Amino acid sequence: FNEETKTWLDVHKDIKPDIIFITNPHNLTLPQYYIKNLMGKLTCYVPYFEQICDDYHAHFNNDTTNFCWRVFQINDLHKQISQDHSYGSGENVVVTGYPATEPFYSEEYKSTRVWRKNSKKKIIIAPHHSIGNSTKLANSTFIDNADYFIELANLHNDDVDFAFKPHPLLKQKLYEHKDWGKARTDQYWDFWKNADNTQLETGPYINLFIGSDAMIHDCSSFIIEYLYVRKPVLYLNSDIRSGLNVYGQMGFDAVLKAQKKSDIETFINDVISGQAKNVADITEKLIPKTTPSVAILNNLSNAFLTERNNDI
Repeated sequence: FNEETKTWLDVHKDIKPDIIFITNPHNLTLPQYYIKNLMGKLTCYVPYFEQICDDYHAHFNNDTTNFCWRVFQINDLHKQISQDHSYGSGENVVVTGYPATEPFYSEEYKSTRVWRKNSKKKIIIAPHHSIGNSTKLANSTFIDNADYFIELANLHNDDVDFAFKPHPLLKQKLYEHKDWGKARTDQYWDFWKNADNTQLETGPYINLFIGSDAMIHDCSSFIIEYLYVRKPVLYLNSDIRSGLNVYGQMGFDAVLKAQKKSDIETFINDVISGQAKNVADITEKLIPKTTPSVAILNNLSNAFLTERNNDI
């Protein structure tokens, strides 16, 4: 988008790229930026999340995953899913790992402080947006737990700092919810923004994860992503395993699940006492030998080198 002229750029005339990276496969932008209008370019897709649910068509058999020149997938499990469920049989898939998680294990990444500096435990509360069965997986428990989260934040004012990290779509869905609406939602957000031991987080989460002691959530991609930081996590929906693919089930089985509301407080108390832990540590299965960004660059370099040699 050109801020000066207030017009959308023409990729072919204004930018003229040789390679285009796509980070979201869904038709959420103008049609001129869809993969079908970029077919004359070398296009690459890097998934924007961990792809753990069993909605194979939406995430593995869409126009982007089928028509891109390269799809840089997370691991061999995703490659197999692509082979089984995409029209292109995964022929364009290259396994590289997930670039978004590199800061969790890269020695080169220098994190910055996003939490208050004190001796309190730092716990993230991250609710998903899928309230009212608004997505296929429908993993959100927010409507049932929202008021209880505030109770717990007030109860643990002296020993825990909480970061409220809602999915970006949750607020709008609550605006439209019959029992919430804009006023109640804004008031709820204001609590997390203004209370003595809370903070509202609506932006990046890498440094938030690294500086935390634990997380409580019902998101999807975070089931896997938070495992990289090797810290205790409580998942709030114990009933979604059947809606996950094999990769998602691997992560789901590795974390503690809440069966009832009181399990949340028990978990918080265990974090405070240092007794909280994951059911299993599968981190070594997640971290690739070569960092994903380097693996992607190597693949592109090799492809261009091969093409150049063929032209000689």
